[in-house]
Amino acid sequence: MLELLSQARSITPATLIFERPADTVIGVDLGFKTVATLSDGRKLDMPQVAIALYLARSYSLICTESLDVANNAFTLFFETLGRYCAREGSRHIAVGKYYPSTRICSHCLLEGPRIKTSIREWQCKACNALHDRDFNAAKNILREGRRLFRRAPLCYN
Repeated sequence: MLELLSQARSITPATLIFERPADTVIGVDLGFKTVATLSDGRKLDMPQVAIALYLARSYSLICTESLDVANNAFTLFFETLGRYCAREGSRHIAVGKYYPSTRICSHCLLEGPRIKTSIREWQCKACNALHDRDFNAAKNILREGRRLFRRAPLCYN
């Protein structure tokens, strides 16, 4: 019994990092309406710093979009995520800013036309799959992030 208690006391957040499976990967679509939509379908509406910490602690690879907006909140999020990933042993990869994550059907991979930002759901003309715009984008960001990571895994931290 004493041995179990001493082992329990030795568990710290730093030791829990190595308990995380090495292949936990998530795609993240960032937005203004919902702060973050994850490729597993969850929508996170908490402060961005809390989201960054949660992602870095929970996933070995975090795939996000590379936003080209003059928005200090997103800049702060990416900087914070980078620091947390370095500390927690995770990796972050951002797909290109011109990657059409919202326009590609995550079911059949057909790229459709541009979609107005006010459109929150759309249906693929090829396979008729109905998509939540943000969830679909997060799934596509995950797929593209994995592809990029396989090409150059040592370039990202």
